[in-house]
Amino acid sequence: MGNEFKKASTEKRILAAFIDYCILAFPLSSIFVWYSFRHFHVPSQSTYHVFFLVVMILLVCLCFRDVFGGASLGKRTVGLIVGNHNKDTEAVSSVGKLILRNIPGIIWIVELIVLVSSKDNRRIGDKVTGTDVYIAAERIRPVVMIVTIILLMCIFMGVMIVSVFSMSINP
Repeated sequence: MGNEFKKASTEKRILAAFIDYCILAFPLSSIFVWYSFRHFHVPSQSTYHVFFLVVMILLVCLCFRDVFGGASLGKRTVGLIVGNHNKDTEAVSSVGKLILRNIPGIIWIVELIVLVSSKDNRRIGDKVTGTDVYIAAERIRPVVMIVTIILLMCIFMGVMIVSVFSMSINP
């Protein structure tokens, strides 16, 4: 990224990741909770298959979260973008790099420890692919923040409604 972009702070990066994980985890976990309660009275292997499927969908979504313009919804909300670490280019990282960069994010606790303890504010995925996270917008646009908060609230309410509904259906 050129001189116009500054490196993102650790706090902003953690906030963006938290938003991403919430957006992905709530709907997928609600599917599993709904299915588990729905089929609780019939013990079978299908519950494990659904759990495996939900986990696989979550992992794929985590790996592909930054491919649309170099920023996930969490990064867009906070005003961040993923770019190449070498400062002589203006380009957003390639799709392949963005996917490869997010694979270590599957073990998010290790990535968090590396990010917080790193002197250059980069996690394992950034170091492997030669990427970094930059500030794309100095201030967060209120519309983006409001839409993200509403989306998170809707997801949370959807999880609650599905969970309560599932519990009330089973005898």
